[in-house]
Amino acid sequence: MKIFVNEIEKYVSENKSINDLKNEVAPKSDVIILNGFPVNLNELEEEKSSETEKENTNKLEKEKSSELEKEKSNELEKEKSSETEKENTSELEKEKTSQIENENQVLSQENLEKKLTEIKKSKYILKENDRITFIQKGVVPSKEELKNLLIARHTPNVYSKLSKSTVIIFGLGGLGSNIAISLARVGVCRLILIDYDVVEPSNLNRQQYFVEDIGKKKTQAIKDMIKKINPYVEVEVLDMFVDKESLKQIDKYFEYSDVIIEAFDNPASKAILCNYVLANHKEKYLVACSGMAGYYDSNLIQTKQMKKKFFICGDMEKEAKEGEGLMAPRVAICANHAANITMKILIEK
Repeated sequence: MKIFVNEIEKYVSENKSINDLKNEVAPKSDVIILNGFPVNLNELEEEKSSETEKENTNKLEKEKSSELEKEKSNELEKEKSSETEKENTSELEKEKTSQIENENQVLSQENLEKKLTEIKKSKYILKENDRITFIQKGVVPSKEELKNLLIARHTPNVYSKLSKSTVIIFGLGGLGSNIAISLARVGVCRLILIDYDVVEPSNLNRQQYFVEDIGKKKTQAIKDMIKKINPYVEVEVLDMFVDKESLKQIDKYFEYSDVIIEAFDNPASKAILCNYVLANHKEKYLVACSGMAGYYDSNLIQTKQMKKKFFICGDMEKEAKEGEGLMAPRVAICANHAANITMKILIEK
């Protein structure tokens, strides 16, 4: 019978219980997920205890039956002295033996029927194509295990494309921090992250940082975060302010990046980067963002193709101003438009 254990195909015998499988492949696991639902481990232990009690009861019944047989034998020995009594006793013992055998047979049949009924009713007996995930708290899955989990979600072709891709992200504010996290989650192999800034309290209203990150370099904070999400994503960080001169210094990074993402919040920096890429790396895909301030209709944010390899995400008009600042919902929507078109490019190119 075919099942899937941590998304890896495995063949097991019919009527195999989850508890047996756990003892066989993951005895140290603390959490079990069966077809998307957590298994109640207390119920699992109760079922195991119940099985042990039944086995012990069967043993006691066998021992009791054996003692009755011994008593019968002793009685037969004592009654051998009298032929008349022996004949009478023999008849009685035959009846008794027959009765005991019939009782044992009925008892055995009843136990078998009970056992079969319990197996049919048990919700922890595995079925064809069941998916079981064993988790040991605090233990990071191996690279192969995480790969299999991503393949199960993405399909082999999608995973293969993403796991060979490199994306460079300029800016790690509300846009860039969200984009980096999304691309790390889907399994993009390599991320190059560029920013010069540190995390401030005012960033927490829309950027992927926590109170404990305040004062940290944004590059380091996001790198640490990605390590917690997928430790096998290769992350390279560059702490630098981007202008025309610094772009020339890092030009080599454009060469082996599959997609370049502009995620600045400064209009001047946006223009400098986009103009540089469009002039010097026309063969590269460029994804930029424009217009995501306020709390306007989410559906106004779109992804538009400006040139063959140039895309802009946003509503193209809502810039931050007094009373209409940058806030988490629309910023995250725009960021994930950028992450989504990047993923589409990587898969289809």
